[in-house]
Amino acid sequence: MNPSASSTILAGPLFLGILLVHVAAFLIRYGWFPRGTGKAPHCRRCGYSLEGIQTDRCPECGNFLTSRTIVKGRRVRRKSLAFLGIIVALIGIGCTTVGFKPGLLEIDWDAHKPLFWVLHNFESTDAQTRDRAWLELTRRFATHQLSDADKAKLDAAIVRIIARSGDDAFRNHVVARYAKLSDAQKNVVFTSLLADLQGNNYVPVVVAGSDLDDLMGHALLSPSQLDQLEQLALGAQAASARSLAIHWLLNFLGDRAAANQLAPAHHERFFTQAMSPSLKVRQEMIAGQRLPFSVHYGGKGPDRGWWSRDQLLAIAVDDNPPQPQGSSITGNGFMGGASGGSIAVEQPGKHVVHVTLKTSAFVGAYPAPDEHTATPFWSRTITLSAPFLALPATTRDDITLIDDPAAVDAIRQSINVNDVRASDKGYDRLAMTIAIRSPPVNIAFEVFALYANKEHRIGSVYSNAGEDHNFGINTNDVPAPPSAIAIVLRASPTVARDTIDLYEIWNGTLTIPNLPVLRSEQE
Repeated sequence: MNPSASSTILAGPLFLGILLVHVAAFLIRYGWFPRGTGKAPHCRRCGYSLEGIQTDRCPECGNFLTSRTIVKGRRVRRKSLAFLGIIVALIGIGCTTVGFKPGLLEIDWDAHKPLFWVLHNFESTDAQTRDRAWLELTRRFATHQLSDADKAKLDAAIVRIIARSGDDAFRNHVVARYAKLSDAQKNVVFTSLLADLQGNNYVPVVVAGSDLDDLMGHALLSPSQLDQLEQLALGAQAASARSLAIHWLLNFLGDRAAANQLAPAHHERFFTQAMSPSLKVRQEMIAGQRLPFSVHYGGKGPDRGWWSRDQLLAIAVDDNPPQPQGSSITGNGFMGGASGGSIAVEQPGKHVVHVTLKTSAFVGAYPAPDEHTATPFWSRTITLSAPFLALPATTRDDITLIDDPAAVDAIRQSINVNDVRASDKGYDRLAMTIAIRSPPVNIAFEVFALYANKEHRIGSVYSNAGEDHNFGINTNDVPAPPSAIAIVLRASPTVARDTIDLYEIWNGTLTIPNLPVLRSEQE
């Protein structure tokens, strides 16, 4: 059975303590009670010199002078040596005590230090000293040993650490006590939260967002701080690089907008950046054909509490009357995506196409019960314009065909035909999905289904080199297919002309044989 710590004697500290006590006794003896020097008589009581004195009493203190009360020589005390002896004695006594009671080594001395001492250690640059002090401070805080004035001193120490080094390890404590901080201290804490929110470390970003949510939930941020936060969020919304905090920042803006709390300038900027359509057109086309265009709905917006609608209202070339359009996209949040179409252009030369759009934002969840009659929270009608060139109608060399038979295998591997199905219904007589994944060159194909020794045109596919696309193809204008068909992909300048940016394509034909056809049951 091992002896307990209280019954164990530590020989090392005990031996050292005894040795130090003896050394201390020597120092005290020869410092405070030294031997006298010389032979001159002196009063033992007061040390008065008795040379030449014939009386039987000391003239200084009145002590009777006898052989016992008279000393020969003068004693000079060395107080510094005696004081050193006292210090060594205390150390020796401490070591001896520890030798007999090892449990004294386990005493938490921080618990007995005054607050100013613990706070001084807390602001130390040594991490271990600081962490030990923090544990003691949190213990005293939790056990209600700190007065309001003491808590304010702790708040001030934490704020000084944050301001001096940017260390946010203790920030949660002052965030919880934010209402009790001075304005200057609040600004230090708020600046630290903003710095973390803009950082590249996920955990501090999440913590800072949560702390700011809590402060705003208790209405503790000043108008100036909210304005700073709005400007930071709007800047992140407009930036091309995506920050880790963008999700939180966009929802912050969305919540502020829904509550009509954004400043007017910030309000408009938020929505225009959240719903920012752009127009693309084919830069060169052939007069007498149709000009393809596409509208890309980009921007960054919150993903909760909103739904939106993008409408294509009209399109016109130059000063010609606009042609009404009726397409629209509606969905949850502030959507991305694209829509498009084409418009006939008869005259060769330089022209400008004008596309009129309406973008609208609605508060609430999608789908909304009153989707078609709901009043937009915000809307904007804009006209986007883009120049283009119409080549003469006789042009035939606008598409460059690339003859590269060696590319056929790589192109074939980049194309997958999936989910081929047939139906006897009045729709989807033949349907499939064609996926294109990073072809090595630009491609534009007409798609034919080959069966019964005949090709049936069923659609078209295209892609720039390195891009990914999925095409859903379905047609009714074909005879019922057999249980297996082949797909023929044939290069087509006509398909290329219907795209926005294909001006050169691979010239060749691919055949994908023996594709099984899944037949749907007849209703």
